[in-house]
Amino acid sequence: MEISPHSLLPEPLLLGIPRIDAQHESIFHRIETLKQDCLESGILSKELIEGLLAYLHEHFSTEEAIALAHQVEFSD
Repeated sequence: MEISPHSLLPEPLLLGIPRIDAQHESIFHRIETLKQDCLESGILSKELIEGLLAYLHEHFSTEEAIALAHQVEFSD
């Protein structure tokens, strides 16, 4: 997944780790899609919420795996 030239991700949040930066960009796009859908339909889409939660789970698993591989401790 590549970062779009029309990025929603603020530049200070770019980490320089392509896989994580792309996932962060996708999270911002998913939230924006959820917001737009809610504003247009007047309801909160269960499908979009579940998709976002599943993607967040995948993302945090990826971050954890990368951190473990590089011996980064997040608890500090």
